[in-house]
Parts: sequence; C-alpha cells; structure tokens
Amino acid sequence: MPRSTGRAVNRENEAQQQLDALDQRLDDLRERVAAAGLGDKPVSVLRVSPDGNRSIRVGTSESIAFRALGIAQPEAQTDPEEFRIDVSEENLDVLDGADTLFVYVDDTAEAERERIESSPLWNRLPAVQADRVHFVSSGVWNSADIIGFGNILDDIEEFFIEPGESE
Repeated sequence: MPRSTGRAVNRENEAQQQLDALDQRLDDLRERVAAAGLGDKPVSVLRVSPDGNRSIRVGTSESIAFRALGIAQPEAQTDPEEFRIDVSEENLDVLDGADTLFVYVDDTAEAERERIESSPLWNRLPAVQADRVHFVSSGVWNSADIIGFGNILDDIEEFFIEPGESE
C-alpha cells in the first residue's frame, strides 16, 4: 500500500514497511542483474489487445521496473514520457532490438496472439529465434500498484534474471 493509502487508512507504518521491502528487493535484484551482466541485454514488452491493438509498453510499471533494475530497453523505447508505441504486423521488426521479449495478451485477445505468432516477421525477431519470449499475465502486467509491481518483479526474476545467472 503506498504512503497516501496508508495515511488514509491509518496504516502508515505498514505502508512504509512495504515500500522499504520493495526498495530492498530492487537493490538485491539490481545487484544480481549487474553481477550476471544482464544490464546491456535489451528487453521489450509487447501488449496484445483485442481488435488488433498491439503496443510496446514504455511508460508503464514494467518499464519502470526494468529501468529501476538497470535493464536496458531498445533505444527507441526509452522515453518514459511515451506511454506506448503502437505496433502492427507490418512493423513487428521494431522489436528487433530486444534480446528478450515479454508479451502479455489481454484475456479476449487470443486470436491476436495467434495472428502475431503466425506473421513471418515474428519468426525473424532475435528474441523469438533465441527462444527468449515470455508470455506473462495481462492482469499482473497491467498493474499499477505495489502488489502488482512485486508480481512483475517475480516474472522478471524468473524469466530473465535467473536464466541469465546460469548462462
């Protein structure tokens, strides 16, 4: 619970404890990223929504997590003022700069996932060719709270940091 919520429900100490724990976890994960040499391996996040809407996430919780952990994002995907970059089947190659790709598919967009995965450009992406594409929960990766942020960190740790430490 963030500070303002903690104040509102008279649980400021609990809120501060959660924030302190998050700061400690970020510090620990950042050290692991650096020790494994993962900071310069760019990561992109693709959201797949219904009706053909696809976007690279830039100014969202997961991108904030990558920046906080010292994990690079491709050069054209680093401006936190830019919330999203729209992606079509024709310009999937905008994801070429990603060494690893996290994809979250909205619950009603499974047909869009299939359409993207059947695209010839999809199979040319370096992350796809290297088998470094991770489909994650849209419910989690759409989060904007401390619990959801922690769950995003769980996925980053499981799918990016841990495999990178064993390479």
